[in-house]
Amino acid sequence: MTNKGRGTRWKAVILDYETLQSYDDETDCTICLTPRQAAALIGWTRGMNWKTRWLNLPADFDLQLWVDDIEGRLIDVCNCNSTALNQCICDLTALIQQQVAIQIAPGLPVIPPENPSENLPPLAPGTDPEALQALDAALCEMAKITVENIFELIYRGQVQKCNAPSEGVNFVAIGNTVAGALFAGAAIFPPSAPILFGAGLGAAALSVGANIFDYNADPDRAGCPAERVAVQYARNYGCQLFQALVEGGIEFSVFQDAFACPNPVAIEWFRANIEDDETKAQNADIEVRALLSSFIRNGDIYQGFIEAASALAASPYAPVQLCTDCTECEPGAGTIEITQWDDPRIIYITPATIEHSSSDWEWDAETEVTITFDKVYCQQAFDALLKRSAVATQPNKVTVNLGNSSYEDSAGGFGSADITIALDATPTKTYSFVANAGPKQRLDIGTVDKSLKMTPVPDYNDCS
Repeated sequence: MTNKGRGTRWKAVILDYETLQSYDDETDCTICLTPRQAAALIGWTRGMNWKTRWLNLPADFDLQLWVDDIEGRLIDVCNCNSTALNQCICDLTALIQQQVAIQIAPGLPVIPPENPSENLPPLAPGTDPEALQALDAALCEMAKITVENIFELIYRGQVQKCNAPSEGVNFVAIGNTVAGALFAGAAIFPPSAPILFGAGLGAAALSVGANIFDYNADPDRAGCPAERVAVQYARNYGCQLFQALVEGGIEFSVFQDAFACPNPVAIEWFRANIEDDETKAQNADIEVRALLSSFIRNGDIYQGFIEAASALAASPYAPVQLCTDCTECEPGAGTIEITQWDDPRIIYITPATIEHSSSDWEWDAETEVTITFDKVYCQQAFDALLKRSAVATQPNKVTVNLGNSSYEDSAGGFGSADITIALDATPTKTYSFVANAGPKQRLDIGTVDKSLKMTPVPDYNDCS
């Protein structure tokens, strides 16, 4: 049967760059639009960012920057016509607020200056391993996005300054177009998240001042504008923000201080990709962390970050697995072996248990036990002695759950038996296990060759 639905008839609008080049791009035309018309056109420009919508597009053409310039001109409609009867809207924040006001009840969150953590969605999934893994994945994704957008805002401000040295840079408009590109088409996020995030980027940039124009990812590169920060370099600092939140707690104070310590991964990346000079690499790290710290002290950015992370963590469509950019097992790192259930690297184990010794604990039959570590590790193995009486054959199987993945090992016969489960170096801060088919589950991780085995992930915060 042939599908004759709408999907087979839909055609995308294709733009030809060579045809567009025949039009003048030097002379400004004054075209007056109402805020409603400008808002409608801004919505259409989102599709212009997609290179698949173009023919004959030069490989080195910065399409995103070009489209953003068009959006900025559409935003600034009040320069064209403003009267007491019809006050035009002068920035994208207000424009978006008008568009989405009906979706937000009772309105945008109020941000108390002394405590931006108030009025935020809850980020407390309890001890459920899958929910905790989803939260860590959301924090990782948003941390990377936050840092990458700060660097993108700095770059676009430098471009605007280079193109028009005598004119001021509209960081409010730039901040909102950067945030708009981030959240465009992502219905998973609440409408207030991009508004707050973008407003925070713009406000923070204004407070940073001239330092933005002095920053250069490659100190030895001359020219205007400064070079765009490499994605991997930015992600190294996104991982630093993520690691700070996972290890220090999801608090505004932790968010503010996330870049207080040197980032050894970023320093090493600078040496490998910019210049093999330890002093220059360390100085570059100091400069980057000072610049980023100036931004993340902004309460609006924190509010937008938390609202977006909360929505991402709760979405059934978001991946549960931790983003690999920040959690790849460290090459050559030694294996950590935990041989006691009360090891200090284990924050807590739930539910309550009977303790025969520090390594030998017992739980009720078929109880799912959750282990939470002090930070993310690459989990390598769960090796334990399953203790049963001389005449007991149950429990006979242990299952370990990490996010959406399960691993298991079975033990036949009577009495105590070895359980050996490879966990494929899965990065996680928490996981659960259950010994199936009672009458009790008693596991000892301190006998010969038994332990919880894991390796560290790269350390982005050297606070030693």
